[in-house]
Amino acid sequence: MQASDTLTPQLRDHCTQVLEAYLIRDAASRSASPDYSGWLDRITRMDGLTARDLTSAHGFLIAEGLLRFEITGRSVGLQYQVSTLGRDMLRKANATSEEDEPDARTDVEEPDTRSAA
Repeated sequence: MQASDTLTPQLRDHCTQVLEAYLIRDAASRSASPDYSGWLDRITRMDGLTARDLTSAHGFLIAEGLLRFEITGRSVGLQYQVSTLGRDMLRKANATSEEDEPDARTDVEEPDTRSAA
């Protein structure tokens, strides 16, 4: 049994939010600095998530290999990056959610064009 087998929907959502936040930070850091190392400081605050939620999400993501970490010393501490597996998982999750969205035309009610006899 893998940890992902017991993943609750709430933790799944938290993990997705955390991974997406790291990817946004990664893109911003890449564009801001040509010397960017690929490692980011830990996300310690997110709207809608408690510190405990963040800790659980980080732990799960690391255990599943979706988020990598390195210890950089006393001044910085831990730094993180989304693994290739994490990027692939998010890409697949986003593609699946787009497929699950109903086609806009299916919600349109067609007018009754039959004539009453």
